[in-house]
Amino acid sequence: MHTLPPKEFEIEEGDIFQEYYDLLEYNHLYNDSNINHEQIIHSIAKIEKAYGTYVNKYGDKCGKIVYSYLDHCLDCFLFLFKLNGLSDRPVFKAFLKYLNFAELTLNHIGLIKSPRFFFRNISKNFPTLWKGEFVDIVKDKDLPSIAPYHFENFIAEIEDSISSEFGTKVANRLKSATYSNGLNIYCENFEVKKTKWNISYFQFEIIDSSYEMAIYFHISNNENDAAKLFQSITLITSALSQIDGVHVEIEDLKVGSLIAKIRLYIKNLLAKEETKAVLASTKEALIKTASGGMVSHSDVKKSKAEIQKLEGESKLLEIELNSKPSEIEYQISNALMLEKQALENEKLRIEIAKDKIEIIEKLSQLATQGILQADEIKIEINDFLFLVNNSQSPRFPHVNINDIT
Repeated sequence: MHTLPPKEFEIEEGDIFQEYYDLLEYNHLYNDSNINHEQIIHSIAKIEKAYGTYVNKYGDKCGKIVYSYLDHCLDCFLFLFKLNGLSDRPVFKAFLKYLNFAELTLNHIGLIKSPRFFFRNISKNFPTLWKGEFVDIVKDKDLPSIAPYHFENFIAEIEDSISSEFGTKVANRLKSATYSNGLNIYCENFEVKKTKWNISYFQFEIIDSSYEMAIYFHISNNENDAAKLFQSITLITSALSQIDGVHVEIEDLKVGSLIAKIRLYIKNLLAKEETKAVLASTKEALIKTASGGMVSHSDVKKSKAEIQKLEGESKLLEIELNSKPSEIEYQISNALMLEKQALENEKLRIEIAKDKIEIIEKLSQLATQGILQADEIKIEINDFLFLVNNSQSPRFPHVNINDIT
């Protein structure tokens, strides 16, 4: 067994941006490579500036999380470049795409509520940079004691994997590169912005957005009855999956007591608001059950009051339209037509709102039933404790649903 000389490729601790400037300067002076050094320096400087702007806007706490993200990813690329040099190969093209994506991410992530959600920017987009033997080697800042041939093959496979994740892997003998459909930016308020790679402008562009919500359950009953345990989770997930625009997937499931993690993929803001209403109403129902009170459904009642107000305004508008003097009807016929159309649209909106409220009430009742099936249940939403319900010491933290979703 032989070991590649580690000192030659050692990555020193320090400012990750400065490390790149130093590497590029060295490469420009001593290596005859066909890369555009000025372009890379400009791209790194843009990220550094975007990072500084982000820290000034959102503070040091979020800044540290973001820097750890940048440092982690850039460190992985730096390791490869110090090992095999800077050259115009697929992993280098992946690096250029990462620089563009990182800048776009910094401009759109906003306030970080959940580091776990934020780091999906790595784990879901380019998992090779997230964890595994390669990442362990980069973190250790040392090369493993394996034969050079096997290590070179290992590094070649890593570069190939990274290139595939960024869509720069050489596709065939003609050396034409493939391009990824895009990456997702995991942002403030658990929004997911979908991007697409624009080949013409060599940049990622945001083309769509949706939302995600991770819900953790720890469910148990005194008899450890499997049917009751699964009935609880089934009722809750059934309630959430019936919301229009919400898709529910089970990410993890462990038995004993039933421990489950589900992820909600939420199509748009309206679906997200309805999901929040179901969860808030469910929690209120449990609080009232624990205290022996009546469920007020405050959010639902507020919506009903707004509907009643709209109905009253619509009736007044209808009366006003019907009482217009006939002698001027000809002159204002177009205006009347538009107002009547607006009235019809308003009535339709009221009917839709009524239906939505009924659905929310029914789904929150279904979810409440699922929770009450269990002798004890703990629920976390996006890493924040939402409720603990049992017969002896129920806990309902005073957390605003808007702050955790």
